[in-house]
Amino acid sequence: MKQYVTADLHFGHANIIKYCKRPFKSLAEMNRTIITNFNTILKDDDMIYHIGDWCFRNSPGGKKGEGSQNKALTYLKKLKGFWVLLKGNHDRNNSLKTKMISCVVEFAHVKMWLTHRPQDANPDYEINLVGHVHGAWKIQRLTKNSIMYNVGVDVHNFKPITLDQVITDVNRFKREEKNGKKRTNKQEGSSDSKKRDKPQKK
Repeated sequence: MKQYVTADLHFGHANIIKYCKRPFKSLAEMNRTIITNFNTILKDDDMIYHIGDWCFRNSPGGKKGEGSQNKALTYLKKLKGFWVLLKGNHDRNNSLKTKMISCVVEFAHVKMWLTHRPQDANPDYEINLVGHVHGAWKIQRLTKNSIMYNVGVDVHNFKPITLDQVITDVNRFKREEKNGKKRTNKQEGSSDSKKRDKPQKK
């Protein structure tokens, strides 16, 4: 069994294609592609955490493109794996029954805070897994000791990612961050040295 995370599937939401410039020609193509991508990767006994914004559901005569009439369970039945569904800001009227807005998952001796919106991230945890921002960014600092990682499908090729991959990406981010600071310090030191070594005009 593997553990996966994802967010912002937005099943049934045609307008998300233009809002986020998703590479699909129709809602049917988007729904079908996401389900196929996930079922190609997931096995029946895998666990997957979905961190908000599962689907859009519209009533007859509702605003065009802002949801189909399918219930949340319609999509869940088509997917492999055991799903843990957290509530997102668009999961209020789509028949998703979850009341959970955040949770803590421990993996590889690291405790991670899971919540939909980055503004609800918890600085007491080294890693915060979030969604909501779609393609705006993939990983960034919350505080000196805390990182936010966007698990949304828009930055992960519309596929789920393993918690192993999260740990790998976070460690790479910290290394690059450290190396970037080293390069900056070396450049500043070199510049200062040149200034000091430059002969003074008399």
